Amino acid sequence: MTQSPMRRPHGSTRKRIHHYIQQTYQRTGLPLTVREVMAGAGLRSESSVCYHLRALSEQGVISMRPGVARSIRPVTAQDGREKAEQPAQTPIPAPGSPEATERGCRCPILDNRYGRGYLGDPGRFVMVAACPLHGLRRP
Repeated sequence: MTQSPMRRPHGSTRKRIHHYIQQTYQRTGLPLTVREVMAGAGLRSESSVCYHLRALSEQGVISMRPGVARSIRPVTAQDGREKAEQPAQTPIPAPGSPEATERGCRCPILDNRYGRGYLGDPGRFVMVAACPLHGLRRP
């Protein structure tokens, strides 16, 4: 079976997606969204990104939680178990927390209850795209 010259094999696209996820997670310490992966890997179709993410998840190189938007992260095997990679740098403080504000965070302080989470939920935060710590980053 021959491929058209305009199309790349699935392997190169998956490698590009996996590399982007690893690099971005290592740099930011935050799990990614499908749209961030789509933009970072230079793809235009959200459904094709989901297709490749499912395949990478089945291979065990990334982890995703269904129904959670920001849950894409790389996985490594440690002690016979798969665990999410730890970022190389110090952890990024919660949006709106005093520590984050000192480091230049522009996310809403009151909406995030001073880093305790949106409406008191520690898993939800309001983030601003222009925030240097939590906003969208381009590679």
